[in-house]
Amino acid sequence: MLNFQLFNDLKFIETIQYESGLCKYGPLSIAYIRDGLINCHFMAKDPFLGQLKNEFPNIHLTETNTSYFSSVLQFIEGTAETSLNLIIRGTPFQLDIWKNIVNIKKGQTISYKKLAERSGYPNAIRAVGAAVGANSFAFLIPCHRILYSNGKTGHYRWGNGLKIKILEDEIPGLKLQYSKTLFDEGDQ
Repeated sequence: MLNFQLFNDLKFIETIQYESGLCKYGPLSIAYIRDGLINCHFMAKDPFLGQLKNEFPNIHLTETNTSYFSSVLQFIEGTAETSLNLIIRGTPFQLDIWKNIVNIKKGQTISYKKLAERSGYPNAIRAVGAAVGANSFAFLIPCHRILYSNGKTGHYRWGNGLKIKILEDEIPGLKLQYSKTLFDEGDQ
């Protein structure tokens, strides 16, 4: 279960805690504050730290070893029911898109076009695609389940091969192809 909280202003936060480790899909790093998770990336610790320092230059970062990482890991690996509070920094438009992505169940995929329609923005497919790409919660907001209308994968923030691996894990027998853009040669 995921709980969402839109939170655009972190300037009163002094410390962000982070943890890194491995999950079945490779490196995983998370960042959180007292109220909940603010980032979850399929990244190793060092590049994740660089990104956090860039994103939050005036906030103290503290490495921890708590059960928070374990809860995220259990959610990703499907080994236990867990509830996570996501502190989302984004626009109301992005929040609308991300809430709709969360409703896409394991074993299902939809197109960017369908996501735009479900979210109430049928003529904003590119803006919906940009919102999907701005997701800071790998797997938790399952943007890997969004495909082009032609069934090809498109980009994935944490690597196109990982997107294919996750989807093929979630949908046994599925075979996907990567397509850089919807209009790659032969995809029209």
